[in-house]
Amino acid sequence: MSIRASIQQGKLAGYQGDLSRAFEVLSAFRASPYFDAEAQHILGSIHYERGEYESAVDCFRKAAALSYAPAEVGLGRMYQTGRGVDENLNEAMRWFAKAAQRGDAEANFNLGDLYYSGAVVTKNFARALGYFVVAASKGHASSLYSLGLMHFQGDGTSASGTSALKYFTLAADYGDPRAHAAIERLLAADCTFED
Repeated sequence: MSIRASIQQGKLAGYQGDLSRAFEVLSAFRASPYFDAEAQHILGSIHYERGEYESAVDCFRKAAALSYAPAEVGLGRMYQTGRGVDENLNEAMRWFAKAAQRGDAEANFNLGDLYYSGAVVTKNFARALGYFVVAASKGHASSLYSLGLMHFQGDGTSASGTSALKYFTLAADYGDPRAHAAIERLLAADCTFED
């Protein structure tokens, strides 16, 4: 099997959840010129799952240097949580913004969440809403849930039981575990549902 094919097999193993096989294959070919940003990111994710945070940061940095948005999100998470690097929420936001500019749904969600919570920047529901809409348009379940919450509470938009129900239902369809309970709470609240 060629080096390229082996790396592809390692990436596939990673996507299929066979992390030990993926780690074995990808580690063996890490120095290859065919070891691309995607492979670097998968290896970084495996290091992260194993609690090897400094190694994860190293892999994410290499992949991010190649403008790979999922690795930029990974670096953002590392700075957000202080794993493998000193916690730095401004740096986290910078990495999320880079990935969001490339259209990454998770990055848009993370930025929306930061604006919604006011954790790093001043709370800004309008900006949060915009980021959640972008991520939700790509089927991001947590963003759909957040949009449901914003519409239910009237945060940055008019309060609307109908819109909240729509977003919570979509979030449930995309697998957000909180969405079914939110739908039950919404229906129990006896909201007025406009047409």
